[in-house]
Amino acid sequence: PGFALLPGTDISRHYASSVILWRTPDLYSGFTYVLAHLHESAFIAISNAPVTLIQTALVTLNFIMPLAFYAMSKSYLESIDTRLPAASTIFFSLFSGFAWIYLAQLKLDGVEQTGLSLLSLINDKTYNGAMYLAQPFLWYVPLSVSFTIVIIQFMLLRKLNVDKRSFVAIFFSLTIASYMTHVTEAVIFSLFLSFYAFFSRSKTVRLNDALLASTISFTFIGVSYTILQYLLGKTLGASLDITFLVAIILIIVYAFRRLSVQDKLAAILPKLTGKLPIKLLVYVTTFIYVLGLVAWVDGIPSFHTTALVDVGSIPWFVYPIFLGVVGILMLASLYHILGDSEARILLTPFLALMIFSLLFGRTLSFINVNLFDAGYWEKRFTSYYFLASAVIAPIAIVKAVDNFKSHQTKIKNNLVIAALISMVVIYGLQSSFMVAEYWNIRSAPANRPSGEELQAINFLADVLQQDKYAYAITLTSRSYAILAFTAPHYQLTGMQVFSSAESPEIPFICLKAHNLSHAFLYMHSRDYALLNKTGQSWLAKHLLPMLPVIYRNDEVTIYNISSVSFPTTNSTTALIVPFDTSIDPKEPWLYAYDALSLGEYDYTVAYDLDSKFFSYNKIILSVDPPSENIIEKNFQDDFSNETGWKPISGTWRYTGNGLEAGRYGEYQDAIFLSPVSARNFTVSLNFMPLDGDLKVANYVSLIYDWKDSGNYKYAGLMFDGTGDVFASFSCY
Repeated sequence: PGFALLPGTDISRHYASSVILWRTPDLYSGFTYVLAHLHESAFIAISNAPVTLIQTALVTLNFIMPLAFYAMSKSYLESIDTRLPAASTIFFSLFSGFAWIYLAQLKLDGVEQTGLSLLSLINDKTYNGAMYLAQPFLWYVPLSVSFTIVIIQFMLLRKLNVDKRSFVAIFFSLTIASYMTHVTEAVIFSLFLSFYAFFSRSKTVRLNDALLASTISFTFIGVSYTILQYLLGKTLGASLDITFLVAIILIIVYAFRRLSVQDKLAAILPKLTGKLPIKLLVYVTTFIYVLGLVAWVDGIPSFHTTALVDVGSIPWFVYPIFLGVVGILMLASLYHILGDSEARILLTPFLALMIFSLLFGRTLSFINVNLFDAGYWEKRFTSYYFLASAVIAPIAIVKAVDNFKSHQTKIKNNLVIAALISMVVIYGLQSSFMVAEYWNIRSAPANRPSGEELQAINFLADVLQQDKYAYAITLTSRSYAILAFTAPHYQLTGMQVFSSAESPEIPFICLKAHNLSHAFLYMHSRDYALLNKTGQSWLAKHLLPMLPVIYRNDEVTIYNISSVSFPTTNSTTALIVPFDTSIDPKEPWLYAYDALSLGEYDYTVAYDLDSKFFSYNKIILSVDPPSENIIEKNFQDDFSNETGWKPISGTWRYTGNGLEAGRYGEYQDAIFLSPVSARNFTVSLNFMPLDGDLKVANYVSLIYDWKDSGNYKYAGLMFDGTGDVFASFSCY
């Protein structure tokens, strides 16, 4: 249950979208997952339970996935051996990869890390093998629902006794549901159908009816979404180009199968899929598989998951790590399938699924790396590899058990079978335990919101339930993730710009995001710590002290920010502000901004040095301009004593004759900053070289714009023994 409160997870984001769909459907934007969010939002609204109970109850629905898998595997495997469906379901539900091998290697090498640091080392070398399972049922998310639908569709392909009208109607409904739950599963399965149907003439699965239903589904979705987007004036998630492309591919393959063209292909395929070519392919696959496993175990120092995971590409030697003992048993089962025509015919769809997943996944990686972001990744296909492998893998175990029974005495037979099964179970379960331990550590109380913060979250969630068109602002990424539990329909993404801006124009634009009513500012102690680093920002020095507080405890303060307008470029009313802010340290012009923006007036901003501001119809002066627009402030220093100048580098000495810089016979870059600053100023400097080498360039400069020692502008004079003096302007 503690995992439900872990910030930044998919389940927290989907929870927020589900609440928004129920509370303010006109502001909902997660149309790619609309069916999953609709189900979850109804559950949330009806139960009115805390988020921990809601997520715990929802995740139990993932038990449907193993049940669906059992029904699917039974439809394919029961005629081969009645023991296979149960065994394949155990493989799919409980087993995982070989990440535990790297854990054993680290322990044998004497690595002392424990807990999360140790598991992080393993994840970096196993493509997050100690973090995720290949099966998407750790959490209740749209992916898990849509993947379950894919399993059910695989089962339907074997329902030969269902009449065509009923089959097409059910398959059509499932495809629509999969598309509206998690688009990619519907697209992938339909493309796989096209791929398999293009080559296969099998009568053991209903390919023609499935193609027909999928074609109708994608055509219906494309037309319906096009009409809805036109009527609503906004996009509804997934690209309709992909939807229509899939529909066209399905139509082409369906027509291809109905014509005599495939018959010609069917005459060629037996030569390519004969026993010898297939056996050779199995041998090569086994060799590459074992080579990849050995290469990984032996050590690939240059491989780091962090270098590839964002692109989603999977190195070839990592596939055996994903599949684990299930992959090894799958390869062993292939040798038995070669000699069993019934098993070969029934399990061909799953062999085709692995080939399709490999080709499609590698194509996506090529596109992502070399062309453009395809929006999906090769790493997501591991679920399909594992599903297909789990269906095929038990054949090797069953054949081995039967072989031992026929060649051993009863006692030896039982011992050998028990040892074999124990070894398979131990090798298959270890990484699953590691994944469970990883998330148990990640969901520890220290990583979840504290009790004080939960109270603030619950308060803001109740406020947003009433103030439906308000949104939330916070300053740190952790607070941003935690606010998902309050389900704001919008959170400000330009947090750094909002918190660091020294003038109010950009923050005012942020405060009018999407023309929503107003914002609530959520400030945890970590947000205050970040804001203190930008103490000169408009938010820190001006806005925050004036905001009304609607909630406060020892950790969190929530402020209410009223609706505002922001300066525009084409207004006829101009607010005149001083270019030189040193004119008044209290900066009263900021209150002029406040008055105009809180009144939601249409205005623009111009500097007092802008000669064109008289062209505006209305001019609002934020300060009384000085006589002749000149600030009558002077600062002079003869450097006879210290007056607050700040040495940055080099050697500086106050003397009776003024300020001396540098040290005799030594080269120095010496910087000295004055105790006053201004934006619009006139400055003069008198200096005299005391000593130097006139054979090289000598210089003296005046810094007129300073941020730090790595960012400043200066004007300088450079001279040497020729008698010429050069003036220059530069920056650093």
